[in-house]
Amino acid sequence: MLFSKALEGFLFFQRLGNHSPATLEWYTERLKALQIHLYRQTPDCPIERVTKADVAQFISSLQSRQTIWGGDRFHKEQARGLSIYTIHGYVRALSTFFRWAAREKLIPANPMEGLPRPKLPKSIKPRFDESDIKRLLATCAKASPALAARNRAIILLLLDSGLRASELVTLRLDYLDPELRRAHVTGKGMKDRYVPIGNRTKQALWMYVNRHRPQPLRENYVFLGPKGFPLTANKLAHILTKLGERGGIKPCNPHRFRHTMARLYLRNGGDVMSLQQILGHEDLATTRIYVQLEREDIERTHERASPVDRWAL
Repeated sequence: MLFSKALEGFLFFQRLGNHSPATLEWYTERLKALQIHLYRQTPDCPIERVTKADVAQFISSLQSRQTIWGGDRFHKEQARGLSIYTIHGYVRALSTFFRWAAREKLIPANPMEGLPRPKLPKSIKPRFDESDIKRLLATCAKASPALAARNRAIILLLLDSGLRASELVTLRLDYLDPELRRAHVTGKGMKDRYVPIGNRTKQALWMYVNRHRPQPLRENYVFLGPKGFPLTANKLAHILTKLGERGGIKPCNPHRFRHTMARLYLRNGGDVMSLQQILGHEDLATTRIYVQLEREDIERTHERASPVDRWAL
């Protein structure tokens, strides 16, 4: 079977699995890149001819690639190599694709088996502290009342719920339940879940929605631009980056809020199982990535749990 036909079949099966359009686009982009790499050797080669060496050469080309980033109204144009996280994403996509092809007996063997994979650094993700958030909120207050109310609600909701950027910008007004203090969210894989929100976040949302939110020009999304159009994930990232620059806080992005929420949730008495539900993770192992303990967390826990100190030996 030609590689292009195998790719069509793989994406078809992914759609049957109810994966979101964003996930399908993610797979398509990465597998098309491999297809283009293979075209340089044989136009639309049969998938069964793809060897371990072909895949290894493709991964090596990713590691040496220089790409132009930005060049739009939100980002300056610059050339840089792909990050280890981006390359790791390509490898994950290839692994899923060839595992599917082997299961469907389209290839005699999986060319990914036994192939060394780039290791991700075990770094602790940056998080906000209380002073960071207070500076961000103070920066919000310097804008017009409408933008100040919207941006304050965004910051508090991200910190309180750990929502992904895509989940926040597609949050609909009729999915907010202020009485029960929760939001109905559609996450990855088109999976729905309820996310609780605190009283102060509820108040900020009420103030924005009832006093400052413009009339929507499209679907009834919660967060809108000044002209009534819904925010996009890129626009949200731009808003937060600018607030961070003005407040002297870098980086300032939705994922940093997500990591901060996970850490503080556990610090304040929450448990890992409920955190998994709030963040929308299928696998508890994914949640553990978000709750890496920093040195002060470990030291504080040891102060409470030290066997020698508790027995006063």
